Amino acid sequence: MLKNKYIKTLEVLTYFLVILTFIVSLYSILNMRIYRTFVPDTLFPGTLGQDVVSLVVSILLLIVLMKLRNSSEKIYLVWIALIGYLLYAYGIYAFDRVYTTFFLCYVAIFGLSLFSLIIFFSSIDLDYFIEIRTEHIPRRSIAVFLFLLGILFTFTWLKIIIPSMIEKIQPVVNSIFVFDLSFFIPLLILTGIKLFQNKKLGYLLSGILLMKMGFLGFSVLLGSLISPYFRLPFSILESVLYAILGIGSFIFAIIYINALRSDWDLESKD
Repeated sequence: MLKNKYIKTLEVLTYFLVILTFIVSLYSILNMRIYRTFVPDTLFPGTLGQDVVSLVVSILLLIVLMKLRNSSEKIYLVWIALIGYLLYAYGIYAFDRVYTTFFLCYVAIFGLSLFSLIIFFSSIDLDYFIEIRTEHIPRRSIAVFLFLLGILFTFTWLKIIIPSMIEKIQPVVNSIFVFDLSFFIPLLILTGIKLFQNKKLGYLLSGILLMKMGFLGFSVLLGSLISPYFRLPFSILESVLYAILGIGSFIFAIIYINALRSDWDLESKD
């Protein structure tokens, strides 16, 4: 699926990601005070939830690296999905100017994740990618789910953005809106279209996006559930929305992974 030289490069980048993310997320969980000057109190639950999931992701990435040589190439999709989550999570910290002690680490994690994704997608051979048992993958259902997620979050963010524009008030977290509306939501829609067209690019992106959205969903769901601990109101509507994002994405991701062929032809090309 990937050339050996690219796999080795990705492995090196991933080890750096594991080390940085583990240290940054663990310290931040144990010492939330580092965010005090840069993050509003209302966002502390979400910040803690993101750090907890980031810590889990760093451990999962290490497990992926340890099993990479002896596992089905399905693990490649898990690998790059975990890195996709880190790109999003620490891109928010970097672009929202969270100038804690670890700010340069946020930038480094974002940069390493970005280059890893570029290397992965520029070196993969779609024609050589995988033989997919298309009859077992509910591509239309996954496409509809991706469309719904895109529409749901577009309206959710616009409900915040448009009043802020009218009242000339800057929202608390701006980078999320920029990331989602300019890139991730269009990518969800594009992937859904490619799935309906039965294109290999749609199959590739959908699996990665579902896993990435699953981790993101559990991150914000955890933040919503622990809000009362920070003496903030608990929103049932938000929790349901994030549960749909996290649980729904993981359910489709599991279906997707289980439907892929396990006997891929993985001989690397020099």
